[in-house]
Amino acid sequence: MKLTAKYMEILLKVSLFDGIAQNELEALLSCIGARQKIFLKDDYIINAGDDVTGVGIVLAGSVQVFKEDKDARRTILAGLSLGDIFQEVLACAGIKKSPVTVLATSSADILFVDYEKIVHSCANSCNFHSRLISNMLRILAGKNLDLNKKIDFLSIKSLRERLTAYLLEQSTMSMSRSFELPFDRSGVADYLNADRSAVSRELSRMKQEGLIDYYKNSFKLLDL
Repeated sequence: MKLTAKYMEILLKVSLFDGIAQNELEALLSCIGARQKIFLKDDYIINAGDDVTGVGIVLAGSVQVFKEDKDARRTILAGLSLGDIFQEVLACAGIKKSPVTVLATSSADILFVDYEKIVHSCANSCNFHSRLISNMLRILAGKNLDLNKKIDFLSIKSLRERLTAYLLEQSTMSMSRSFELPFDRSGVADYLNADRSAVSRELSRMKQEGLIDYYKNSFKLLDL
């Protein structure tokens, strides 16, 4: 397949392709069965119950990964943006049907690649497969750490402390006291397994107390 120069530059920065030379990338994408698909805002990229056929990479836009219980209550597992990867854990575990839903929260371009072709050498014995396998192992380890972080958040009983831990984590990730949250208020509440109104009230109190400032999804920590 043929991607634009812009998307090729993005892929060179994706963790899955660390150590892959630019002149190898086009041949690599063909080897691992890459295919591009465009989604509109609020399109379902993957529905719970769909076959797990490969790994998705966000080339443009943003997506949300969530689960719903029998009462349609939503738990957000991740908010993803440029260069982020999804479905790799399911594919690695050999799960045939997706237990999660992936939703485009804006117009999004997604690159899908065949997981089996990533982790198994092809008939041409391409020299980049060992690098892909090493990169995939590192990605899976990182996802495991992310899951442990979320468990740490959910283990905190006080909503104030849970929000504080989450905001500090976002600040650390952005290496700045000012940062953008990947979710709106409803998304933050779903991610932290909390009531949306309670989250809004607590954030408002923290702002009034001079701990934080915010406008929509833009936050600033005023008092560490």
